[in-house]
Amino acid sequence: MPIARHFSTSAVNMLTASATIIDNGIEVKDFLVTERPAWEDPFLPNQKTRIDKAIKEILGIDNADELHRRTEDVNKARAEALIHLGKFKAQVKEDFSSIKPQRNNILTSLGLMSGGRFIRLDRLDDEEFSQMLQTFKKGLSPEMRAEIEAKGTNPAHIDAILTKADEFYPLNIQQEHLKNVSKTLTDKQEEELNAIYDDVSSFAKLGFSLKMRNN
Repeated sequence: MPIARHFSTSAVNMLTASATIIDNGIEVKDFLVTERPAWEDPFLPNQKTRIDKAIKEILGIDNADELHRRTEDVNKARAEALIHLGKFKAQVKEDFSSIKPQRNNILTSLGLMSGGRFIRLDRLDDEEFSQMLQTFKKGLSPEMRAEIEAKGTNPAHIDAILTKADEFYPLNIQQEHLKNVSKTLTDKQEEELNAIYDDVSSFAKLGFSLKMRNN
């Protein structure tokens, strides 16, 4: 029987997400080690090496470092766009709260609503997020923008979203190009991927719990 994966996403997405988690852990290593001495060096560097090895040897991606950089660029651009999208949506929701049909039409045209429901932007994958930004850019007519700004929405947030739409699309294309991996893996390789996922997930859950209890 084939080995059942413990994760629902692709192997390359799981590994790049795991690498980001470990990188974030390295940034706050001093705190983590005070709470859990077992995470003292070389625990985190070893995890990073293990993930890089899996990217290169299991998936066959030679430029693992480049993939990490592209993923970091995408994550940074996404996080910055989400800040401005959240502030934009909050202002439009309030400014047009008394005329909900118009509010819904605006937000639907801009890719922020669908079927009468607000879209959870944080749940979109990178491709869906890229498409949403392009929908925002194409759907924002000069007339709609003028109407939104006349109600009080800060135009700086609109400008920032449009800038991020232009930035995010090529960044995501470059990242997906590097992720474009298709190969059959052995049972041993699948087991190693599951082990990496389990170990990094455990680290992330425990690290988050320790940090929250310290606040």
